[in-house]
Amino acid sequence: MMTANASTLYVDAKKLMEKVEHEVNRPVEDAVPQFIFNSARQCARDFFVAFINDNGVTPREPVSLESLLQQCKTIDSRFLTIENEELSCFMETNKEDLKQAIRCYDVAGRIEQLVRYSDANRL
Repeated sequence: MMTANASTLYVDAKKLMEKVEHEVNRPVEDAVPQFIFNSARQCARDFFVAFINDNGVTPREPVSLESLLQQCKTIDSRFLTIENEELSCFMETNKEDLKQAIRCYDVAGRIEQLVRYSDANRL
């Protein structure tokens, strides 16, 4: 994943976010929290990696959401608006909690917006 093309990552993450949005907007009894949780986490990771790659940097190991966020913050100060604690929703053990899953979706959406309005915008 670390060598993936930034444009491909952006497009794939955007498509997945659309699927997650559809799931979030389903009736509560039909929504699948684990899908929302896992997909939102993947989107966040892909947006971070694409943004870093797009700025001519290879993500540093170890690759965690927290380390990717820190790398993004060094590239663009707008990422300072996301606190490391907000990423904790992606580490929760109860992936069946719909409220928690939607919180993760919201965080991934904020990351998408930062990427969208960055100088390296590819969305």
